[in-house]
Amino acid sequence: MIASAVAVVLLLAVYCIQGLSTLKTDEAEGVCVYSMDPDSITAIRFSGAGGPVSLVRTADGWCWEEDAAFPLNQNFVDTMLEKTATLQVLRQVAEGKDAYAAYGLDNPSNVITITSQEQDRILYLGDTNGTTGDCYLSVEGSDVVYTVDSTFPTLFSSSINDMAVRETLPGITTEDITAFSVTRGAEEISFQSTQEEAGDQQRWTVNQNGAVYEADTGLVTELFSKIIQLRYTHMEVYQPKDEQLAECGLKPAEAVLEVSYALEDGTPQTYVLQIGALSQDGESRYVYTPDGQGIYTVQADSLEELLQLKAESFLSMDVFPVRPEELAQLHITAPNGTVTFQADHSGDAVRYTCNDAEITEAEFNSFYFVFYAMEAEKRVGDLSDQLTQAPVMTMEYQRVAGDSHLTELIPYDQNYYAVRTDGTAVLLVNRTTVNTLLSTLDPYLAK
Repeated sequence: MIASAVAVVLLLAVYCIQGLSTLKTDEAEGVCVYSMDPDSITAIRFSGAGGPVSLVRTADGWCWEEDAAFPLNQNFVDTMLEKTATLQVLRQVAEGKDAYAAYGLDNPSNVITITSQEQDRILYLGDTNGTTGDCYLSVEGSDVVYTVDSTFPTLFSSSINDMAVRETLPGITTEDITAFSVTRGAEEISFQSTQEEAGDQQRWTVNQNGAVYEADTGLVTELFSKIIQLRYTHMEVYQPKDEQLAECGLKPAEAVLEVSYALEDGTPQTYVLQIGALSQDGESRYVYTPDGQGIYTVQADSLEELLQLKAESFLSMDVFPVRPEELAQLHITAPNGTVTFQADHSGDAVRYTCNDAEITEAEFNSFYFVFYAMEAEKRVGDLSDQLTQAPVMTMEYQRVAGDSHLTELIPYDQNYYAVRTDGTAVLLVNRTTVNTLLSTLDPYLAK
């Protein structure tokens, strides 16, 4: 009985000691070392990753002391003020300068000077605890060693470029874009809007090395949406010199992206982005805007598609993408004869003829809209060299704008005809669709 009673007393004593120990530890956590008015702070200086950084307060906000024009992120400075105006530490770990060496404070990894109208503060950062990730800290005028969380040394190890406001693309939408091009050496691919007036349906052409094709509006819009979502990730060089541009593959640039767009009032604008080499880790590419302030990085995978653009990937699936109001003349050669349609737009109303005989708009539309609605089923790489048979149907057309084109339907296999336009064949149309078209056309042919 006596032994049991002693054991209980000892156990209670252990619990009490543990409780007191926990209480003392909790009380020591979250210590406020000092507090000052953030608005009284006039300068922050520290040892950044790229060299000493000095930030000063001006009437217009905070700026980099070496160059007031540097695009300093004010939110970054606000975080620094929040951390240093009221210094909150995790816990006190030692006292006495003889303990400094054990915590790396005899040779600080960073010295942070907070200049204030009230009282200057100097903070010293030491080693990082390998287990917790916390950093040891001391304050000038005190011999106490504290710990702060890892965000503190990370924040104050920033280079001035880390603190830059990241540039952005102009605030444009896909509807604002009127033209777009990517140039890589001698290779160029460009997209051009054919929209003449605000109320017109927007259509696009794609031009690769001089060959112009009708483009699929949906695919072009999808591409543009990716362009306007591009984001800079980091400023690498502020106000770069020619040799720095060359080191990053930007002089000359590996590729140049150019976007033409219109402001709300219709004023034309052009945005140019030079695309350079891959970064050392291969994750990013260097980019530079001549009107910008520095070399930035952009995620490489967001640019790769732009560097590999091919016209055939954007061609419209429309076999005959000419709207009635654009057509001036259409000459068709089919197995059973030929026919020529003409549309005279010179008068108040359009006048239509078929083989020189006047027809009504309804008669013209009864054929033309079957023709206009014909779509290919597949988009392929240029297979012009594989087409050895004679065309089953040719369509020579001229637009009101004056340009002329030749489209041919040529046997490809037992299921498809290839659509060859101006010498390039990248579309396949189902044979059944072509047979239906030929049947619709037959009454108009001059036998």
